[in-house]
Amino acid sequence: MQFKRKPDAFNLHSFITRMMGDEDLAHEVATQFYDDLFWMLTDLELHVGTDDFESLRKQAHRIKGSAANVGGDALADAASKLELATRSGDSSIVASLAADTVTQAALLRTELRLWLASSRRLY
Repeated sequence: MQFKRKPDAFNLHSFITRMMGDEDLAHEVATQFYDDLFWMLTDLELHVGTDDFESLRKQAHRIKGSAANVGGDALADAASKLELATRSGDSSIVASLAADTVTQAALLRTELRLWLASSRRLY
């Protein structure tokens, strides 16, 4: 099975480079991130609409860093925008950017799942 990448959702080259070319390590990190992302998004969604901008900011920051580490450039960018927007205190902007972050996370999870499955390392 050939893995077709969406470079904006998952930058595989950047990720493998960050893992110093160690594909086994990359698979371990990607699998852990794949699992953790569900909980990060759950926490994010719990705070949307509550005006708890500090908790949203912290979770967006966590998602941004984690996504950047696995080559999830589009998700890292969306989470960065959300992180900045939490400082505005504008609930509607924050909700819109949170929705975009969730969308980008779904795209990245799909790409990671495809990549892991293409190498038969999906658990």
